[in-house]
Amino acid sequence: MAGIKSKLVIRPEEVSYFDRKEKRTRTSSIWALSLEVEGDDMRKLIANLTEKARLFAETRKLLAGGNVLEVVEDEKEQAPELTAEFYPANASSSTESREASSAPVNLPPSAAPTPEPPSPHSNSASNCPG
Repeated sequence: MAGIKSKLVIRPEEVSYFDRKEKRTRTSSIWALSLEVEGDDMRKLIANLTEKARLFAETRKLLAGGNVLEVVEDEKEQAPELTAEFYPANASSSTESREASSAPVNLPPSAAPTPEPPSPHSNSASNCPG
């Protein structure tokens, strides 16, 4: 369906089904989904569909013979870009320390994890292994 211009249409339709409890056929309205492709007549519709398929086949042939280039970057090369994108406040300090060692980024005190104090009801002897 790729490349084929179509419309997704939803319309109410009447359907019939057999009700086992009442032992009779009943009718109901449902919303039915369908895809519609436009064309003045069947010949033009088929020509339009086959033209799109031909164009995709030609494009696939052109792309299949090409070389694929994979770029592999070192983490040290990516670090300044990622820091600038995700930590804009630290971007200037990371560019200065790019050539320096890979020291960890200092987090602000509000972002640093703090250990939870022990519960006043806990017994220190019960936490000892043994």
